[in-house]
Amino acid sequence: MVTTQATTKGTTLTIENYAFYQDRGTTQGTTKDTDKEPRRNREGYTNNNFNNEKQLYTPEFELFFSQYPNPSEKQRTFTNWNKAIKSSTAEEILTAAQNYSKETKGREKQFIKTSSNFLGRDQIYKDYLVREEKPKPEPREIIIEEIDR
Repeated sequence: MVTTQATTKGTTLTIENYAFYQDRGTTQGTTKDTDKEPRRNREGYTNNNFNNEKQLYTPEFELFFSQYPNPSEKQRTFTNWNKAIKSSTAEEILTAAQNYSKETKGREKQFIKTSSNFLGRDQIYKDYLVREEKPKPEPREIIIEEIDR
């Protein structure tokens, strides 16, 4: 049975008679093979300490986040940054953000993509990457002669 109690920090759940229902000898020997190391999430942080430790962001990401016109959801943006950085360089992404910022200058914030969406699944940032343009070939003069038969 579970009882709940509201507190100033949240809700406390108490499991009543836990030992009565769980302590029937079925757990004997199961704690022997438990992990000595704490489990880590995809980013390598331990689940217990993830929310308590200050997140460490790369300097390039901090620069991007500070210059982006509509920064939001820093942790989600950082996750998307790490995915984007696998196919583009930090310099390219920063340039794309600057280009997007120039394009959206003067727009209301609600009409500017959030930083997490800019780097997210649709990879909007790629539309703003500066690519080296290949030189256009010079036009050649084509002479068409009429041939008498």
